[in-house]
Amino acid sequence: MNSTNCISNFGYFDSPEFLLFALHANTGISTPIHFLGMACLLSKTPEQMKSVKGYLVNLQLWIIIFDYSLSIFLVPYIMYPALGGISFGIFNYFHVPCEAQALAVLLMLACEFLIIFFSLCQKISDVLTSILAVFENRFYTVCMKQNKFWRSFRHLWIGGHYTVVTIAYSSFLLFVPNQEGMKEKVFQVLPCLPSYLYNAPIYILATDYTYHFIVCIFLGNFYCFEGFFFVGFIVWHTVKQLRTKRMSRRTFQMQKNTFIALVIQLTLPLVMLILPCVYSWASLVFVYYNQALMNIAVVVGSLHGAFSTLVMVSVHRPYREAITSLCYKREQRVEQTGFYQRKDLFVVINY
Repeated sequence: MNSTNCISNFGYFDSPEFLLFALHANTGISTPIHFLGMACLLSKTPEQMKSVKGYLVNLQLWIIIFDYSLSIFLVPYIMYPALGGISFGIFNYFHVPCEAQALAVLLMLACEFLIIFFSLCQKISDVLTSILAVFENRFYTVCMKQNKFWRSFRHLWIGGHYTVVTIAYSSFLLFVPNQEGMKEKVFQVLPCLPSYLYNAPIYILATDYTYHFIVCIFLGNFYCFEGFFFVGFIVWHTVKQLRTKRMSRRTFQMQKNTFIALVIQLTLPLVMLILPCVYSWASLVFVYYNQALMNIAVVVGSLHGAFSTLVMVSVHRPYREAITSLCYKREQRVEQTGFYQRKDLFVVINY
């Protein structure tokens, strides 16, 4: 729609200012939470979780990278149902072109793909791959430690997942249209916008999302299938060992508690990623434009890291006890300090 003959009804939640404030505020809140979670992983992981420690650290690193990339480096102002948007991230202040911004993120992460707005999908897949790696580690530790083939193949399997995801999303480059004249086509799809958006450097990813939809659905379903397979096989194998008395009740209970905690830790925070993705695809399919909801969807996705870390330190007893102990000792020191101060005051008065 032409900017000269319409009046925009954009509010604060539709604006880039809201998106910038919300994402930067999230960074300030989530940073100490991330450090706390990483400290718990590195120093408070118990002996029975040593085999999965490296994979949890890997997952936590990907979550932190996802948060900072989304909230600081990219800040994507996505304008669905048009497959495009604007970057308001830190690179934008240095007037770096969108293509160069995406390439910088690709080199920084080694598995980022070249279009700014689908970097979110790429990082989600990296997080999902890390989640699968955690489940695979439990599968290997509990079920396949004596299997020579899987022992040799498992590292190739994990590396293959990162490679396939990177290649799959990098293939989106083949569908990037010539940017000349594309802004006018976007404005025809979208309703009346504020005047500053008509002059903004909007980057268009594609004019047809069929291929992108197929790739995302295929990878998502394949990852879900693998996750359910690992979970199902671990449960079946553990119950079988218990019935044949190859595992004690105590070991079974310990593995069961660890496994349930891992499942909760890895699946519950996915809601923070699934909801924005569902809204994004619905916006594309039904050609529905609501910039406020799109901004809120991006903000909800950025909360995934902090929420995931809080779930981790809550469901695992060693981490939960470490946090509780830290808070209790601090309260105890405050109480002791107050007691000594009152005692000194009492002595002075009597003197």
